[in-house]
Parts: sequence; C-alpha cells; structure tokens
Amino acid sequence: MEEEKTKERVDILLVDDREDGLLALEAVLDSPEYNLVKVSSGKEALTTLIRHDFAVILLDVQMPVMDGFETAHLIRRYSPYREVPIIFITAINKDAHHIARGYESGAIDYLFKPIDPDILQFKVKIFVELFQARRSLKKMNEELEERVRERTAKLVQINKELEQFAYVASHDLQEPLRKIIIFGEHLMEDLGENLNETDKDYLSRMCKASIRMKTVIEELLVFSKISSKEMTFEKIDLKEVLLEILSDLEIKIKQENAKIEIRDLPAITANKSQIRHLFQNLILNAIKFSKKEEKPSIVISSESNGDFVDISVRDNGIGFEEKYVDRIFKLFQRLHGKHEYEGSGIGLSICQKIVDQHGGRITAHSKPDEGSVFIVTLPLYQKLGLDVGAEELSSTSNS
Repeated sequence: MEEEKTKERVDILLVDDREDGLLALEAVLDSPEYNLVKVSSGKEALTTLIRHDFAVILLDVQMPVMDGFETAHLIRRYSPYREVPIIFITAINKDAHHIARGYESGAIDYLFKPIDPDILQFKVKIFVELFQARRSLKKMNEELEERVRERTAKLVQINKELEQFAYVASHDLQEPLRKIIIFGEHLMEDLGENLNETDKDYLSRMCKASIRMKTVIEELLVFSKISSKEMTFEKIDLKEVLLEILSDLEIKIKQENAKIEIRDLPAITANKSQIRHLFQNLILNAIKFSKKEEKPSIVISSESNGDFVDISVRDNGIGFEEKYVDRIFKLFQRLHGKHEYEGSGIGLSICQKIVDQHGGRITAHSKPDEGSVFIVTLPLYQKLGLDVGAEELSSTSNS
C-alpha cells in the first residue's frame, strides 16, 4: 500500500506546436510514474493549467501567435502557477539574448535541441521529486490543520464542561460547606460550656477545614473562569485601580499595620476586573508573607519598557529562594506549610493566568529574609477589544 502511494502519477505539461516535437518528448519521458499532457499552443497551455497540478512544464520557444516567452510570462502572472518550474526547449533561439529573455520570463532551465535524453530525464526527475515533496508537505499541513480544528473543537467542549463544573461547584459543593460551617459555629455557641477541650478542638478543626475548602473552591472557580470568559478591554488608569483595591482592603491593611506606597503608574488597555484581581492577589500575598517582627511595607512602581510597562510590587517580607521562582506560579504549589501561612496555593497561579491572557509576563526576584519584588510586564495597549492608541493612553497617563 505504501509503495502504491509513492508511485502516484505526476502530471507533466508538454507544449510544442509541432507534433513530432511532442512525440519526441513523450518518447524520452515515457514512464508509468508520469501523466504526460500534450498541447500544441501557448493558449491551450494556459487553459490546461486550470485543470491540472503540474510538476514541471516543458515549453517550446518558437511557436506561432503566442511564443514560449509570452506563455511563460502569462503563467508567472497568476499566483497559483507561479511556482511551477518551466524548462524552455528550442532548436533555433540559442543566442545569449534569447537565453537571457527566457530566464527573465521565469524559466528554470533552457535546453537546446537535439536534447540528450539522459539529461532531460534527470532534470525532470529532480523537479518531479521536488513536486512530490511539496505535495506531501501540503498534505501533512492539511492533516495537521484538520487535527488542530478537531482539538480546538474538543477544547471548546472541554471549556463548556468546565463552565458546567463551575456551576456545580458554586452551588452543589459550596452549599454543604456553608451548612457545615454554620452548624459548627452554632454548636460551639450553644454547647460550648458543655464541651470538653477535645470536642472543642474537633469542632474548631472542622470549621477551619471547611473554610479552607470553601476558599479553595472559590479560587478554583476564579481560575477556571479567567480563560473561559470572553476578554473585553477598556482604558484604565492603573493608579486609580490600585487605590480602589486599597480601599477594598482597608480593614485588612489596618489589621496588619501595613504601609503601602503607590508611585506613578500609567494608563493601559486591559480587562479591569482581571487587573484588579491580579494586583489584589499580589498585595495580599505581600501582606501574608510579611515578617512577624516587622510591619509590612509594600511599594508599587512602574518603568516604561517600549510598548510595555514593567510594574513592580516590592515588599520587605520573608522572601524565598529564587530557584523556586517558576514553582510559585504553578497551581497548588506552596513553599511554606499551610500551618505556617494560610492559603490555597492558587493565588499566584491566577496572577500568571491573568498576565498570560493580556499577552504579558510575570516573574519575581527574592532572597530569604530580604523581601521580594514581583514584576508584572503588561502591554500599554491591546489590539483586541477597544481600539485605544498610544497617543490617547499617553494623554490619560499624564493627566
């Protein structure tokens, strides 16, 4: 079966106004691998091109009405046939002027009659092999495109299933957890005095575990919805967004006695909801991993980077070994035990996904006990969604 595929016949166009010339070419190139298509004029050659996919064209130069040069020129004008190799064959036009004209018309080679059969067979064989290679590559590309289409359709289906899972998680999974938390708290309040220390410890652990599970489910929902939602972009002032986040976190910031400084930040086009989530996670992360003996200090600044902006979130926290920088952005990866620092191990994964959705990148630099700096690189403006140019963004940033 494989051998039959390799011997699939290849079309070759022979163009000569003389019947004896066509018969001579046919005799030299006769092979079960070739389908030799013979025509007697340039006009007929152009018409025949529409119906075949030729590996090579053998074209006589001296023909009435439309000679070989004109025919080659017209073939080269139409993109579907521009790449078909043309070999000129002539018994008359052997001077340098005609040879140069032949190559200018788009010829690959220029042969003189009488033709050496071995040379012609060898040259045609080379072009046929190139044609077969191109045809195989084209077929492979088409198969690859089909596989991509199939996988894309599967991914669309998977996204729909993820959305369905999100719905189930938000209702069917969270509702029992709410009840466990509420009933546990009621038991602690109603029976607290009658419970021994062991029972109180069990109830306390149950409530805390339920709350952790509720947090994990909520953050997983956020993670799954980031890429499933259609992205819409708008012009936003990053400094205003950060100030809104600080307002939302006011109680947490006061509880931790944290100092947060926001320096100049530009305007960008982005998904406002996702950008809020991104920087809220980074600020909460900086507060959470602060040193016990030192008040959290966080500085948020930016630096221009061509069509991008580098936004730094710097803290004076516990830091980490920089060799783990790739690990911290992966789902459920933690550098510290859950008993040391609370958390789901999802927050920085959400940050990574949001930055990816915006065509940016995120990284971090850190040393143990010396704090960390998270660097978020985002485009100043997006090609998708709202079309906001650099000039308009600049005016907003400077206002």
